[in-house]
Amino acid sequence: MRVISFLLVFVLVMGTVYARSFSDIRGNPYDERIEFLSDIGVLNGYADGSFKPNQVVNRAELLKIVYAALAEGADGSAGN
Repeated sequence: MRVISFLLVFVLVMGTVYARSFSDIRGNPYDERIEFLSDIGVLNGYADGSFKPNQVVNRAELLKIVYAALAEGADGSAGN
């Protein structure tokens, strides 16, 4: 539970603009945070270049996000 809380706080606090952009996040209130997490390897989006920010995250996707975030925090490199 602490990991999920950390991820939520992390996403809400980060406000830096990054270069990569998904085709469907423009205008989303979390677009900068989504791009940041993508740049460090925590989020990947879909093969068609979209992120689908309004789609529900299933358990497998959540576990992948948590694993990538933990791998990022453990050694400082992006977890893929």
